[in-house]
Amino acid sequence: YYTIMYETSQNMNLIKKLRANKLKLIIYFVFLFGLVGVVTYSAWEAPTAVAPFENRPEPLDVSIIPQVKNGDLTITNGRIQASTVDEDNSGAIIGIHSYTGKAGIYGQTSNPNGYAGQFVGKVRSEGDYKAFCFENDCISSWSEIGGLWQSDTNGITYNEVGMNVAIGAAPVVGDNRLQVTGDASVTGELTVTKLTAATIDPVYWIDDVSYSTYGHSTTGIKEETMGKVELNNHSNGIYSFVIDFDNLEKGSDLWLFKQIIVLDKDWNDLIVALTPEGRANVWYELNPDSNQLIIYSNSDIKVSYRLVAPRFDWPEINTNLSDVEDRNIGLKIR
Repeated sequence: YYTIMYETSQNMNLIKKLRANKLKLIIYFVFLFGLVGVVTYSAWEAPTAVAPFENRPEPLDVSIIPQVKNGDLTITNGRIQASTVDEDNSGAIIGIHSYTGKAGIYGQTSNPNGYAGQFVGKVRSEGDYKAFCFENDCISSWSEIGGLWQSDTNGITYNEVGMNVAIGAAPVVGDNRLQVTGDASVTGELTVTKLTAATIDPVYWIDDVSYSTYGHSTTGIKEETMGKVELNNHSNGIYSFVIDFDNLEKGSDLWLFKQIIVLDKDWNDLIVALTPEGRANVWYELNPDSNQLIIYSNSDIKVSYRLVAPRFDWPEINTNLSDVEDRNIGLKIR
């Protein structure tokens, strides 16, 4: 009897516990589903338009379909690389704006040794407002500066027939292909057909001090040469030296002088100046038929000579009148 009563009592306790736990489970699930319902209700918003309008925009993808992104697109520690194989495309990257003074594609660098932009290949400017600018200096075509500039391994060439270049002032006066107003410094050779200058001053530096050595000028187009000879040919008390223009060392001063001058048949335009080394009488004779100049003296001495003659092309050049039209060039006498 006692055993039966004890087991019955234990079973009743177990049933009470199960009922109590079941009630707790029911309360827990009711609370959980209620909380989910509240959260779901607070996050949900009704649509503002009939589908499919005002749908969320699609993200950028890798498809070939053109896409539009509104707002800035920032790429950190990377770059945009665009290429095109479609010949109808005008460019790989196209920048368009509608504001005055703004750039369609803007590049900048925080390093002074860096480049805001770099192009590998040709650069072209076209369109209604085409221009190529450095700072605020812009051109829309090379013709705006009077011609075509070309660069190669020899430097920069201005290649436009009939056009001239002015540096320091404009416009160019007369037919001068190049006009420089102000000082000009040339380090190296300068090759010109004709050089018009008020003063020629070869400068020499000695112990870090510059010295002027002004060049002389002459009327007409003339060539000259100077030298010294020893009169060692003796005959009948007369000493002489023969300058035979047919037997001179090629490339020597006398040989070159004879090649670049022009004389009439009597050599009337050849000027000979002689200076003896010491007290003596000196004179000369011309022998055009033998192509010789003979220097004489009554003493066995050395004689300095100076020969002057017209240059070969002097008949073709007006040596009396200048073709300079700019009144700022040259020396005004009266």
